[in-house]
Amino acid sequence: MSSILDEDWKLMRGIEVQSVGIASISYDEESQKLIQMRNQGAMLSDAAIREKDMCRERCRGFEAAGSNANGSAAGFVGIEWACSLALGWRRLFPRVISSR
Repeated sequence: MSSILDEDWKLMRGIEVQSVGIASISYDEESQKLIQMRNQGAMLSDAAIREKDMCRERCRGFEAAGSNANGSAAGFVGIEWACSLALGWRRLFPRVISSR
């Protein structure tokens, strides 16, 4: 700081800044959310991370289906229905859905 503040500044205020220390920098809640959104977007642009994320979410879906209050069979039938629907969309629109 002392190299940036000129002699006029010192004469006007009567003090000289020798050093400045910053204990910590923290972001407010809104800035933290923006940073997290940006990081998630950057991660999803990587195919390997995107695949890992999809695998994790499928596993969570299987766990939820297995603990279905109406019985695990009902949950797994729902998963099969959703997978069949997704496969049908993939066949109808292969260029839109495919990431390759």
